[in-house]
Amino acid sequence: MPIAAPYEVALLWKEGFVLRALIGISDQGRQIGSVRTETRLGPLTSMLFDTGTLGKSEELAVCALLAADMRCFPSTLFPNGVLHHPLSIE
Repeated sequence: MPIAAPYEVALLWKEGFVLRALIGISDQGRQIGSVRTETRLGPLTSMLFDTGTLGKSEELAVCALLAADMRCFPSTLFPNGVLHHPLSIE
């Protein structure tokens, strides 16, 4: 899922949360290369799945709006994630 930032940043799922950033390298206004970094976000992944103190019916999800739907990362109830969950506001 893309994240608003001054350069290309996205939150990914690779057996846990990963933050990816892509930054262009310029010399005198001409792009000469780029640097891509990926950082595992272990604490965020642990927080998502270690919600036992909330109760037996707990669910914590990390989602983003995608058109008129929500796209969610894997969670305790949806280990494969939810690609398009209709957004409904009542």
